[in-house]
Amino acid sequence: MIKMLLIDKTFTQNFMKYTLLIVGIFISNILFSQNTSEIVDVIPDGEIKEEQNIEAQKYIAEYLNNFFSKKHERINGFYLVIEQKKQNNRNTLEIENIPFLTSKDIKDIMLIKNGDKYPTVSFQFNNTGTSKLQKVTSKNFGNGIAIIIDKEIITMSMISSDIQDGKFEYNSVLPYSETEILIKKLK
Repeated sequence: MIKMLLIDKTFTQNFMKYTLLIVGIFISNILFSQNTSEIVDVIPDGEIKEEQNIEAQKYIAEYLNNFFSKKHERINGFYLVIEQKKQNNRNTLEIENIPFLTSKDIKDIMLIKNGDKYPTVSFQFNNTGTSKLQKVTSKNFGNGIAIIIDKEIITMSMISSDIQDGKFEYNSVLPYSETEILIKKLK
């Protein structure tokens, strides 16, 4: 029984690591789509022909992999993530040190089944949390909100509008039972 639990934990950790990597690359494409650099999203003939574009793509993949796979020495909560623009497309993602929302700001969390596997996680914040969420989202279009649980980013969403109603949702990439275990750590 112990051996089986270790295998399941390793599988889960690897699954989360690679899922976060895929999510990170997707988010990077969204973040970098606002960038006016010369890197083109559509590659002619399926090949990157210019050496600088190859290097830029490698850099993006590397820094996103590092960002999503490393442990973040932070308490459980919601954090603002800001893309720091640097020369030569060497941008980085910087995560705030202090969460702008914690379990004290959550009024309710619901898991909504989407078919058989992956639920939607819906947060409803109390008045204080609603005010904080509205303030952060109204001033940070294009930046991200990362949810950190047990020092790992479980999801990161891009801010595309201000959230005034105190509701925040994300689609989990983990099965219902695993998502439920993680979310209980925010209560």
